[in-house]
Amino acid sequence: MPAPASLNLLDYLRTTPCELHPLISEHNSSLGKFSSATTRLVYDLKFINASDRCVTRLSASHPDLARQIQDEADRKRAQLPNQLRAALLYGPELSQFWHRQNSLGQYPETLQSDLEPALKALRQQADAIKTLRFTGTAAELDLALAALRAAEGGLLLKGWLDVANQMHAANAVIDAFLAKRPLCYGKKSNPRALQLKALVENLFIGQLQPMTATLNRRTHALLPLIEQLEDALNAQEDPNYAAFIRERANLIRTARARLVSHTERLQGLLAQCQLAPGQG
Repeated sequence: MPAPASLNLLDYLRTTPCELHPLISEHNSSLGKFSSATTRLVYDLKFINASDRCVTRLSASHPDLARQIQDEADRKRAQLPNQLRAALLYGPELSQFWHRQNSLGQYPETLQSDLEPALKALRQQADAIKTLRFTGTAAELDLALAALRAAEGGLLLKGWLDVANQMHAANAVIDAFLAKRPLCYGKKSNPRALQLKALVENLFIGQLQPMTATLNRRTHALLPLIEQLEDALNAQEDPNYAAFIRERANLIRTARARLVSHTERLQGLLAQCQLAPGQG
């Protein structure tokens, strides 16, 4: 089925009274041929919306051309969900957002990005495109997408991975220690118990807890917005992306569960000596 770019010159000129005329001109230009995914998405959306009036205007005088335009509009409408996912879900911006990180640097304390407005805008834009109500520009889509290049998603998952690994190792140490002998006898403290208590206060309470609290805040702020965008794009229909969603959820759930388990183990260990963090 021929696309508008292949309309012969006479048929192309016959579309001049229609809104499709400048759109086809843009598509046939060098800018249209080498445009971005968001530009092509907005172009096709405008083509779909303009096609009904154009078909009505041309159907009596040029029925073949009207039918060709209608067929092309139907084709674009059927491809719109996949095209929307290609532009937003599989674009370079979201790929950069989830890019695997080798180091946290100062995250999450000092490298937080202001993503909430961008994610909300993308969700609203995706909904409007799906219902053919989008009246914005490709530049507006690109502006919202640009915020994702901060790669905070990758940092967020790296943070939870570090927590999961640290808690797994720490729990194994406590379990091995308790398997040998109690920390205290008769609930009486001793130098080893006080040393452990100081270590807990310094590393776990002083460093790890503030970090995980900030990580939790960022997760609660961003993840629901990300999930709403993914739902709007029907991301679960892609088996690979659905697997990524499951892995992401499992990582965060595992890290949180290990953190709770570690807290309970520490409390039980210090309780042998009638100690608690902050007590002498």
